[in-house]
Amino acid sequence: MRLIRLLKNDLSREVASWHQQGIINESQAEQICAEYGIDYHHQPSRSYGYYLLVGLGYLFLGLSILVVVGANWQDMPREARMIGLIALTLFTNLAGVYRYAQQRQGEAVVLLLLGSIFYGASIMLIAQIYHLGEHYPDGILWWSLGVLPMAVLTQSFMLTLLTMILSFIWFFVETSLHFFPFMFPVFLLLNAWYLWRVRQSMLLFLSLVTGVGLMGAYGVAWFDGESYRFAHGAEMVVFVWGYFVVLHGLAKWLSAHTLHVLKDYGALLSLWVLRFTLLTLFVMSFEGPWKDLLRASWETPLATMIMLVTLCAAGIAGAYAAKADIRTISIMSVVLTGIIGLAMAQGDSSNAELFQLLDNIALVVVGIWLVVRGIRAGISQYFYAGVATIMLTGLLRYIDLIGDYIGAAILFIIFALILLSAARYWKSHYTGEGAS
Repeated sequence: MRLIRLLKNDLSREVASWHQQGIINESQAEQICAEYGIDYHHQPSRSYGYYLLVGLGYLFLGLSILVVVGANWQDMPREARMIGLIALTLFTNLAGVYRYAQQRQGEAVVLLLLGSIFYGASIMLIAQIYHLGEHYPDGILWWSLGVLPMAVLTQSFMLTLLTMILSFIWFFVETSLHFFPFMFPVFLLLNAWYLWRVRQSMLLFLSLVTGVGLMGAYGVAWFDGESYRFAHGAEMVVFVWGYFVVLHGLAKWLSAHTLHVLKDYGALLSLWVLRFTLLTLFVMSFEGPWKDLLRASWETPLATMIMLVTLCAAGIAGAYAAKADIRTISIMSVVLTGIIGLAMAQGDSSNAELFQLLDNIALVVVGIWLVVRGIRAGISQYFYAGVATIMLTGLLRYIDLIGDYIGAAILFIIFALILLSAARYWKSHYTGEGAS
């Protein structure tokens, strides 16, 4: 994995600059771009930044209109307010469709984006006029469903992103009122369709992964009889951990694929799985979370354990299908399953400190492994993540556990030995490469 795969637009412009300066010839430029799945001869003439600035300009124009209307809202007759909202929404969207028919897709998307904002504002204001507030999340749902056809028609990233943002807002509002979000998979299908049929998008890929995880987590809460609401209990935590094991296996499978698009998704997913793993280890490096987990009341222990084993098996299967090294993910799965099994069997928090100690040891081991892996593979993000993990672990433990001068001195000596050993390994590794 290389972070540069996530910066392909910048790479394509840089390669074009090298060619113009005579540093490389056209054939070499084509080969460099092809290595990362870029068509050197068909680069976009305008960046996303241009359309973003234009879109924001139209957005503030629309907001200014809404502010003026809002200032005189109470003085306008009800019929005039109704007709004005419908006319404003209809005119803006028809102008966008007209621009789209003229093959001026950039302008069309901006107008349709503005029309979508007017459409949402019209739903809310008309509901206010006629006092239609029995179940207000429906307004957000109809707003997102109204934007969805335009997103499909234009295959626009901005409209698809707006649809997904609205769907996530509706998801959380709907679930906060103890209702099951049955329509949410429709928006996930739109997201998946865009990624598969239209073009690559790292942001939408992350939204798809997040959306699937949210839907699964809410399904676990529903299965446990939590009155159709999120309950941040032990079962939810187990699902989230198991889901990230699946994502780890999926990342390996995507990274091993021949398609550049899937390789990019695999690189991005690996990066975020690593971040989530480190964040989880840091959260669990304190005694409090372990106490909560060890004395949790398990509503469905057998079903929860079956779910965890299934998720871990799916992650291992993904790594195995990619012909990748399955030792890391297998160790993760065994440790995770063992921890949850012990937590279910114990039922009290008497051993919370022991688990906390083991977690801190795991943080240091993971930090050292990241440093070594970063040096061996030449991946700077692994190296710096490992160094940051070791340093932050020591800082947190100094604040939480030690707190005196002698303890601090011993801790800093340990850090110095680890970092100096890493520096020596770096020197020997790259000197050996240069010699060979």
